[in-house]
Amino acid sequence: MKEIQPIPFSEHNHCLFGFGDIEDLPVLRTKDRVISCWSIPFLKRIKLLFTGKIWFCAKGTTHPPMFIEVDKPFRVNE
Repeated sequence: MKEIQPIPFSEHNHCLFGFGDIEDLPVLRTKDRVISCWSIPFLKRIKLLFTGKIWFCAKGTTHPPMFIEVDKPFRVNE
């Protein structure tokens, strides 16, 4: 089954370069946020519909506060 993948989006203005098994991550960097967009394949969407769960995993021992959203978490003018 295809995995959830980071995808470029028209507002992205930077790329965090991956290494090893981690892909490059297109992001929008603002003064206080780093935002990425992800694509969810059909079968994973069905599973999400029934379980209501998304798992977040970050390499390393810590990560900054974060949230996951289905709506764009920024305005185009931002």
